[in-house]
Amino acid sequence: MAQSRPAVNAARARISPTFRTLDEDRPPHTLDDMPIPLARLSAITRVNRLLATDAAKDAIAESGGWIEDFHLYSNKMTCIRCQVPGSGLTALCDRLEQAGLRVDAETRGQAESLSADTNDIPTTLQLTFLHDEPDLIREVPAVPG
Repeated sequence: MAQSRPAVNAARARISPTFRTLDEDRPPHTLDDMPIPLARLSAITRVNRLLATDAAKDAIAESGGWIEDFHLYSNKMTCIRCQVPGSGLTALCDRLEQAGLRVDAETRGQAESLSADTNDIPTTLQLTFLHDEPDLIREVPAVPG
């Protein structure tokens, strides 16, 4: 026999005092309830991709951040996923500019708008490399099995 909705709510409330009832008007969790700032930064350069990537790595570390992951897209682009304190985002943009990586106005504005936040901000940094070199072919080893 199926229980009625009030009975289910009462049973769940006994288990967890913070339980929200099924009868409430809005869903229990929405992204509006938990705003998570995200910085999406981009820079473009004609500097050698290895030197530019190393300069970006140093700029992130000097700004108080750390790298969590990265993806290389041939020799055309690198995407770096990192965490940077909000207060260090403008300094990160400045350091990228000093290293020869041009930061666009949207990136600069986003960094400035998040600069008052003292928490670590999940950040993506897209580095685009301008050059006339052909695509870089990477040898992918076969996986046994």
